[in-house]
Amino acid sequence: MSEPKQIKLDKELLKKEKHIDSKTPEEMNNEVTSEQEYDVTQLTGVGPKTAEKLREKGYLTLIDVATTRADELSAVMGIGYAQAKVWIDDALDKVSAKMKLQNATDYTKEKNDKTTIFNTGSENLNKLLDGGFKTGTIYGTVGRFATGKTQIGFELVVDCLSKGYSSVFIETEPDTFHLERLQEIANSKGIKNVDWSKLYVCPADQIPTAKAQYLQYKIIQKTLERGENIKLIVVDSFNAKFRAGWSRTELLPLRTRELGEHFTLIEFLTAKYNLCWYLTCQAIAPPRPDQGLQAKVKFGQEWYPVGGDFLLHSVNVWLGLNQVKTELWTATLFDSSYIDRGTVEFVLCKKGLMDSVK
Repeated sequence: MSEPKQIKLDKELLKKEKHIDSKTPEEMNNEVTSEQEYDVTQLTGVGPKTAEKLREKGYLTLIDVATTRADELSAVMGIGYAQAKVWIDDALDKVSAKMKLQNATDYTKEKNDKTTIFNTGSENLNKLLDGGFKTGTIYGTVGRFATGKTQIGFELVVDCLSKGYSSVFIETEPDTFHLERLQEIANSKGIKNVDWSKLYVCPADQIPTAKAQYLQYKIIQKTLERGENIKLIVVDSFNAKFRAGWSRTELLPLRTRELGEHFTLIEFLTAKYNLCWYLTCQAIAPPRPDQGLQAKVKFGQEWYPVGGDFLLHSVNVWLGLNQVKTELWTATLFDSSYIDRGTVEFVLCKKGLMDSVK
């Protein structure tokens, strides 16, 4: 039986990576684009030496050239205004050719045609989510410890692999990923066609900080650019490192900026490669009783996701999980742009998720 592959930290990438506070908006933008797709060497008449000079001056991609002014480019590069205008127009043509306007009918058909749905063993939960967890979407689950967040991720990985796709499990905390548990779930459901070599693991020992967690997405981006058919990424837990790095109130703006960098790349990869992201999120008790009531109305539980409003805004579909008694859990869908709010019950046991004990 093939074993999952461990994704190793790229040491060269780590050396190049700046702390977010020292990055310019242009650098953050360029990190999410494909270097080959928007390389400045595509400009007519621009060779390797000129391309290197453009990069040194801050024009790292075609998008940078297309969105600058001719007088600025002329002054920075020491070229004539007319030449600068030629480069800008050329860059604009090449970038615009990769972008398009679609009418809503064509867009929806194209999106639906390429959507893959991953299911759990609970039909109640699948129906609550309009059929299941879909590619092109970022899902978040929030709840206290032992509320089933990780187990849902395991179920999705098994279903993804059984459909012939690759999956990535980002383990931000030690002893979270267990292949034996995944195999137990697959065997209990009679799923035999699982190629475990298509499962990649980013282990906890290379994720000491939120910045190191961000690097895992960059490594996944490189893997996708090489053609690996990854469709599901599980991050367990997504916000654990954010609790440790920004624990005081005055540091919250820095935490928001770091969250912004993470989701800028996550959102880009989701849209470009039609991925399903499943993020488990830790919760925190509200400091005041009235906030607990507000949380119960909003999230279906008296606990807040760690990460604040930015985290809440950045996830497309949110589930709040609770354990109500032995083996019985509830899932509350409390935010989606198109699915009605609702709550369902499911069973979590040795066999995984089910609607009732069999």
